[in-house]
Amino acid sequence: MTGATAPFCVLVLTVNRIGLDAAAEIARLPGVSRVAALTGPMALRKRPPLRKALRMWRYGGASAVLRGAAARGLRALRGEPPAARLAEYAAQRCPGVEYEHVADFHSASTLERVRALAPDLGVVVATPRLLPSLFRLPRLGSINLHFGHAPEYRGSAPAFWELYEGTPEVGLTVHWVNERLDQGDIILQERLPLDLMPPGDPMRYLTRYWREQLAPAGIRLLVTAVERLTQGPVPARAQDPARGRFFLRPTGRDKRELRRRVRARRVGARRAGRSTLTPSG
Repeated sequence: MTGATAPFCVLVLTVNRIGLDAAAEIARLPGVSRVAALTGPMALRKRPPLRKALRMWRYGGASAVLRGAAARGLRALRGEPPAARLAEYAAQRCPGVEYEHVADFHSASTLERVRALAPDLGVVVATPRLLPSLFRLPRLGSINLHFGHAPEYRGSAPAFWELYEGTPEVGLTVHWVNERLDQGDIILQERLPLDLMPPGDPMRYLTRYWREQLAPAGIRLLVTAVERLTQGPVPARAQDPARGRFFLRPTGRDKRELRRRVRARRVGARRAGRSTLTPSG
């Protein structure tokens, strides 16, 4: 792998606002001369409406189906496709970033667009699984911001499974992208504390935790990695396959079990607290 050259061009691939937030911060780096961001759909294949509704039911229950239907209805009334909202956010959040929304990350037109851009580095934030035909196009390759401590927490639902298992920290990992999901060589890692007995609904706690702690810290770590790569080669270490675990998106049953486990911890903590106040002898 060769070192960085000037000017240095970064391509950000994402499906959501967090990736655009990262693009905005990367554009501030003195070693970066050009930043482009491509957004696309979360699913590589479009699902039929019934299958999509069943999937929402499985993962979020009836309320998720109703929320999804309401959101689609509101967008229809406004005549506003989801891509338009991302484009509006990109214009406000990172006006200096070249932005485009694509219907398919791997289409011939998208790949040609990336070749024409000739990026030095690809940055992946919250996308579906990308193919080598795309992530290998940048000169140095592509790095990924994974919300989880690899290799122990690969896959989906950052912080959920840590809270589920009683792990008091959530990791962040920036690693090189390869053909194996979340298994590339690690550039940087960080851990954040996690409250194993949060007040109120633990799912609401996870939403706040993601928004207020995990996402901002992840972007900072990613920007640090990009900054170092603009200056030359950066050491990376291989992941230990013996420690690797992969987690899927939690279902409604998993969420109910999480709530039960958090309640049990609270009860156990109260009982332990009362026992320490009981005089001995």
